[in-house]
This record gives sequence, C-alpha cells and structure tokens, in this order.
Amino acid sequence: MGVMVVLAKPAPACLEERHLQYLDLLSQSGTEDMYGAAPRLEAEFDLTRLEAADVLVHWWAVANRHPQSEAQRFPRTRILVLHQGGAALPRP
Repeated sequence: MGVMVVLAKPAPACLEERHLQYLDLLSQSGTEDMYGAAPRLEAEFDLTRLEAADVLVHWWAVANRHPQSEAQRFPRTRILVLHQGGAALPRP
C-alpha cells in the first residue's frame, strides 16, 4: 500500500479576507451559481481574471472553515424518518 501526498496550493497573493466574506455571502444568498462567481469578484474588487479565479479556487478549498449544521448547509433538504412497527408517529 502506498502513501498519497496532497500538496496544498498557497493562498493567492491578492487574497483579502473581504474576498472570502463576499463569496460566503454570495453563496449563502443562493442567487449565484458559484461556478460563475469569478466575474463578480473581478467587477467588485477590480481583480484580474486570473486573480479572481485563484481567489475562487482558494475559497472552495477553505469553504468549510465555518462550521454549520446540516440544516444550514442544505436548507432545501428534507429528512425522511422511517418508522418500523406501525405505531403512529408523534406530529412535530
């Protein structure tokens, strides 16, 4: 069995915390497909196309830096509970 080594790419030199906060808010709003967020970064922060792409890739890599509940991460997901035994389930 071998060992897999994953090299982490350093943060882009142009990266600022406000870029990550902007992407967090954009993602939480649900109004933007995050694959298309780079042009919005370009326009909002006067970044080059390459810089915006690098910031977006870095944001994806660190997107889990804010712990969230499952309900916050997947607000449109419903949980299905299967009940065995035939007894009525209490209403929520």
